Amino acid sequence: MFSVPRISGPVLFNAGVDVMGKIFRYPKEKPKKENILLLLQFLFAVAALVYVTFKPYPMEYKDGVLIVDPQKMMNDGYGDLAMTMIFPIARFIEKKWIRFRPVGCNKKGLIAGIIGSVFFALINQLLKPCLVNLFGSHWGKFLGSGILVFFCIAAYPLIIKLLFNKEDKTEE
Repeated sequence: MFSVPRISGPVLFNAGVDVMGKIFRYPKEKPKKENILLLLQFLFAVAALVYVTFKPYPMEYKDGVLIVDPQKMMNDGYGDLAMTMIFPIARFIEKKWIRFRPVGCNKKGLIAGIIGSVFFALINQLLKPCLVNLFGSHWGKFLGSGILVFFCIAAYPLIIKLLFNKEDKTEE
C-alpha cells in the first residue's frame, strides 16, 4: 500500500470546494446553460446506478462476520442516486413551469414551512418504509428518496404557489 502525504487531504478538499463553487456559480452566471448541467447530473446518476447495480461487491469476513453487507451498500446507493437522479428532473419542472419565487418571511410562509416539514417527515418516516415493503429494499428506497426530492423541489412549491395564488409572469 502506498503512503499519501498529509498535505494532500486539505489540498484535495480545498480544490474540491473550489470546483464545486464554480459549478454552483455557473447556472447563475449563464442561466440558459443550466439545463446542460441538469442533463449531465441525470446522466451521471444513471451511469452510477448501473455501476452500483452491477459492481462486484467483496464478501469479506472477519471472525465469521460479514464486514460490509453488499445489499446494504446497494440500498444506500439506490436511495442516494434517486436523489441525484430526480433532482434535475424536479428542478427543470420547477424552473420551466412552476417558477416559484419566495416572497420573504411572513406568517403564511412560516405556516407553509411548518406544514411542508410535516409532509417531509411523513414521506420520510411513513411512505418510504411502505415503498420498501411494496417494491423491495433497492427500488423502495429509490422511489421513496425520489418522491421526497420531487416533493421538496417541485410539488410543494407548486402547492404553495397555488394556495397563495402568486402569479409569476416572468419568462426564463
